[in-house]
Amino acid sequence: MILPHLEPAEIPQIWHCLQQISDPELPALSITDLGMVRKVERDGDGWRIIFTPTYSGCPATEFLQDAIIRQLAAAGFSPVTVAIRLDPAWTTDWMNADARARLR
Repeated sequence: MILPHLEPAEIPQIWHCLQQISDPELPALSITDLGMVRKVERDGDGWRIIFTPTYSGCPATEFLQDAIIRQLAAAGFSPVTVAIRLDPAWTTDWMNADARARLR
């Protein structure tokens, strides 16, 4: 019998926290609206956030890494590691439908 992979119950709460972090260049949209957060996963006793900035030289990357760590720590999730993934490169295809509608 194959058991399904179960995600930790905290993951939806973490996604909700991440939804509260606005993109500094498009403050009406969050980093999750833009699809910059690729994955949330358990990392030992803490959490790993897989994050792809909108472009490799994005000056807001460090700011957003710090914002993720601060936001999650304030909600009781720590330690947090933010892993930057540049491959595959971010694409507007990763934006959610609501974000697309708000940009129009």
